[in-house]
Amino acid sequence: MRRKDRQMKPEFAWEVFDRADYGVLGLDQSYAIPISPARIDRTIYFHGAKQGQMRDIIKQNDRVSLVVVGDVKPSDHSFSTEYESGIFQGRVEVVTDEAEAIEALKAISERYTPQMMEHFHREILLSLPRTQVFRLVIEHVSAKRKKFDEDGREIPGNFNEGEL
Repeated sequence: MRRKDRQMKPEFAWEVFDRADYGVLGLDQSYAIPISPARIDRTIYFHGAKQGQMRDIIKQNDRVSLVVVGDVKPSDHSFSTEYESGIFQGRVEVVTDEAEAIEALKAISERYTPQMMEHFHREILLSLPRTQVFRLVIEHVSAKRKKFDEDGREIPGNFNEGEL
């Protein structure tokens, strides 16, 4: 990371993940796609169609990076933008266990459509046959933040070298 003064502890990436509305999954072949991920503990799940470009690319190369961004706003103190971000790098696995897939889809649904959960069991019967669930096996996590205090001074990151 070039700007070490903005680097945050890896735990901050998980906090950003929990607040971010979406993430962008970078795949091989310069292909990136917005996804609606959710997590169960430290495992990130997302879903897509059982056929398509994303699945084809993952079959060829399972290495990805997921970027989540939260709390983005223009600074009141400078020609800059305040933000927070987390980057999760690792490998994607296809979830083949039906119980795990349902648990992952439930986590995704609870995150994005909590008002519809009374219909989850009916919907899962209809959508599961055509839905592929993916698991991100995380190998590296990093986080960054740019934020100003009330006096316009940039607040430094909280990461110390050698600390993970």
